[in-house]
Amino acid sequence: MKVEAVKAALTKVLEGQVEFTVVGAKAESKVSEQPMTAEETRCGACNRIETCEEKGDYYVSIESGVDREFDNLYSFTFAAIANAGKTRFGFGTSSKFPVPDKIARQIIAGNVLGSVVHNDDGLISALTGGLKTRAELISEAVLAAIIPFHVFKTEMPKDVPEECVKYANDADVTQLDRNALADELRELDFKPVTNFFKKPEGTLEVTEVIHPGDNAEDIYANGVEAIRHGEVAVIIMCGGQGSRLGSPIPKGMVQLDIPSKSSLLEIQLRRVKKLNSLFARYNQSSKGIPVYILTSEETHSALAAYLMANRNFGVPYVRLFQQQLLPARHPDGRVAMRNKHKVLAAPNGNGSIYEAMETSGVLADMERLGVKYIECHPIDNVLARPADPFFIGQMMYEESDCAMKVLKKVSPSERIGTVAKINGKDIIIEYSEIPLEESAKHMYGSIAIHGFTLDLLKKAAKADLPFHIAKKMENTVGGKEEVHKFERFIFDVLDIAQHPIFVEVKREEEFAPVKNAPGSPTDSPETAKALLLAEHRRWAEAAGIKFEGEGEFEIRPETSYAGEGILESYPDMTFKLPFIL
Repeated sequence: MKVEAVKAALTKVLEGQVEFTVVGAKAESKVSEQPMTAEETRCGACNRIETCEEKGDYYVSIESGVDREFDNLYSFTFAAIANAGKTRFGFGTSSKFPVPDKIARQIIAGNVLGSVVHNDDGLISALTGGLKTRAELISEAVLAAIIPFHVFKTEMPKDVPEECVKYANDADVTQLDRNALADELRELDFKPVTNFFKKPEGTLEVTEVIHPGDNAEDIYANGVEAIRHGEVAVIIMCGGQGSRLGSPIPKGMVQLDIPSKSSLLEIQLRRVKKLNSLFARYNQSSKGIPVYILTSEETHSALAAYLMANRNFGVPYVRLFQQQLLPARHPDGRVAMRNKHKVLAAPNGNGSIYEAMETSGVLADMERLGVKYIECHPIDNVLARPADPFFIGQMMYEESDCAMKVLKKVSPSERIGTVAKINGKDIIIEYSEIPLEESAKHMYGSIAIHGFTLDLLKKAAKADLPFHIAKKMENTVGGKEEVHKFERFIFDVLDIAQHPIFVEVKREEEFAPVKNAPGSPTDSPETAKALLLAEHRRWAEAAGIKFEGEGEFEIRPETSYAGEGILESYPDMTFKLPFIL
């Protein structure tokens, strides 16, 4: 039934545009035969695509399940569709319908819906006298899931730059290409960028940096209390592709070659899971830490499917929100085209996170949850500590609205943003902008881990933060040409912050970036792995743990967030390597 239902749905939209065939294939769902929640149903559908070994141009996965609403058990069908590389996904859900109590009780008792209802067209047909069938529910879900693939014929929008539609009717541009172009033009903002960054003028001064002191325990306790009361949220910036790492998938999904083979995103989410468990220990209920993941157009759907398939790695509250794209322009102001049917567009910089939080409803969601403090970091630092209680506590102690983690640079020319002041205002500048004779005075750099109050984020979302121009040589429809891309920087929020602080951290404990290709001498997957496993060794040795044999030793985030609990749980033990604790 599934194959025929999918074929019927696709025929409605693809007939006359492209020839296609639909072939059935077996794939493991890794969930129960009768999914009992919406989460489990989505997980099963995404897993079927991941585990399918057959090759195709597209993959369509169908999973039917039930879910408990406030009044009843409801049945529905979920569809997931992926491209050949399994890097772009679409999702769709059919209409939900109530399951009669007698049947619901049998399902809850462990029976599969199909074994309880003996109707070839499904329970929905039995309940509606054939007016609605299971095949129609599958069709609904498939038609919704295929929307991101631009198969529906749509009109080309009016009032767009003429260079964007110059080639739209050429013979080598297909109807599917035109559909995709029309959808893209409706999404992009073509208003010219006018607010550009102006380098401040004035005397360069040294910024004060906070060093951990004798009151560290009290500061940590403040952060813990904020987490316990549900006042802390985490943002993970996960918009980057893994292309520099030689991977076709989003950077957050790239696995490190550590014993557990965990991905960058998995490590971060499991650390949040550990914090949630730590601070619900003392007979005090914790609301948990909500996690918001900033994505890009290139990474959004793949990350969504990855999280569905892995059930958010045990974190109950995860929301994705997407960074806006801006069209690149030629030096004369014309919009640059990647090819005849695609605009050359790029994410508008990590500083546009503030506006994205407003327009996506993230800020309103945080306010509804009672969040007051937000920790924000990029996905490519494997040692980042999400919702770090000490960092949050330091913000609270200093009554700061904006905090940044910094470390002492190995040399004045280390390629991280340098913290300084100009005319009494804190800024982040490139090392190359500092006069050589003054460079030794400015030795602290930002590692892109930020803390914000919700009030500052709301203010930043309304502020017209400046754009920076990035001049790039790109392949365009006219060949290799210079284009201008427009980006906002996240640290430009310093201009509107009332009381920013800079908190020193230890490099070996909190900075292991994964930016360069495998084999690179710095900031590569290998160097990050070495730093992560070295930290785990230090934690173990501090607890008196000894090792036998050779091999790698890893501590899972569920075992320890930052070294705590190891001495109490594994005092003076001996492990035979390799070993995962």
